[in-house]
Parts: sequence; structure tokens; C-alpha cells
Amino acid sequence: MDEKYYATYTIATNLLSSRIPKSPEPGPDPGSQPAISSSSPQSSENQAILNVPIGFSSLLKINLPTFNGKFDAWLGFYDSLNSLVYQDSRIAAIHKLFHLKGCLVDEAADVISTIETSAENYEVAWKLLKDRYDNQKVMR
Repeated sequence: MDEKYYATYTIATNLLSSRIPKSPEPGPDPGSQPAISSSSPQSSENQAILNVPIGFSSLLKINLPTFNGKFDAWLGFYDSLNSLVYQDSRIAAIHKLFHLKGCLVDEAADVISTIETSAENYEVAWKLLKDRYDNQKVMR
């Protein structure tokens, strides 16, 4: 739950900071928290992790497909997720796993339900799904 909160908080902070016009910042007030600027190392690092290139925030959001475990839907799901998420090196593995888990329902969700959400387990989850559903004999 903490990971989802911080991921959501980071996204919201980046979106808000990209829409607020920059103005000279006055000196810090005693007791105030430092502002997050778009030039800070943390902000540029978050920009890469979130896969939001500068200037592209106004593009339409692409809804990822869902997959319920039906073999006839696997190929379309695999192609979409593979090109939109898996092959994008700008997306952190932990975010890829969140995307993957968010796309799965019913039987397909059960396949990886026991996998702990961590960056290391993204490849494991993707392999389990491919081993289970990427079966040419069943898809014919």
C-alpha cells in the first residue's frame, strides 16, 4: 500500500509542478518545507521513472488492456503490454509490475497472485504468464 501511495504522490507532484508557472522563489521561511523544483535531481529522476517525457503530458492517456486468462485473448494482450510497457526501458520494473497486475483479472490474476510486488519479481511474473498462456497448440 505504501508503494502505491508514494507512486501516486510522485505522479501528482510531477503533474502539478509541470503545470504551475515558474516564478522566482523567495528565501525560505523558518519552519517551511523546501519546494520541489523541476530542476532538482529528484524531479528529473522521477520524470524518467514515470515515463512522462517533457512536453508530452498533454497526450491522451492510453488505457492498457485487461486479460482474464482466455487463450484466444492472450496474443493481443501480450502484444499490447509488450510494446507499451515491457520493452520501455524508461519505466521502472516495479511500475511495470503494478501495470501488469492492474491488467489481470480472474484466472490470469490468480497465476501471479502469490508473487510479492517488487522490482525483482516483474520478470518472474511476466515469465509465469508467458509459460502459461503462450501455448501455440491451445491458441490454434
